Amino acid sequence: MRIKKVSQSSGLIANVSNTQSNSQTDTYSCDYINEINSYSTDEIDTGKIWIDGKPIYRKVVEKNITLAVGDNTFAHNISNISEVTSVSYTFEPGWDSTMRGTEAYLAKNGIGARIYTTSITIESDSLTWTGIFRFVIEYTKTTD
Repeated sequence: MRIKKVSQSSGLIANVSNTQSNSQTDTYSCDYINEINSYSTDEIDTGKIWIDGKPIYRKVVEKNITLAVGDNTFAHNISNISEVTSVSYTFEPGWDSTMRGTEAYLAKNGIGARIYTTSITIESDSLTWTGIFRFVIEYTKTTD
């Protein structure tokens, strides 16, 4: 059986983009795709859009901390947070949790964490501990 071409349309003109685009014809570069699927202590535009139409950013905040009973607060150095859309955190040795909200809170094993617009507070009701906390924060910004 032979396939017969009955008509030919003009070729599609497209560009390769290294930034988020609303184009219906352009395509993303491999570098861009690899970047949005990575985790970094630098702020990354994830390429995702929140329900209010704002772009979602991601940043990993890492802190080596000696946890004392009570509140332990440190700056996360993210500017202009509008809404926290997702947070997960791990702390060695091997505990992890997820949470959502503008002032997200989740307690586990006597330790809780709150994400504020300028800081993170880790709360401990009875545990003293030293280790590395890693927060993966996804958020929208008040200005873009």
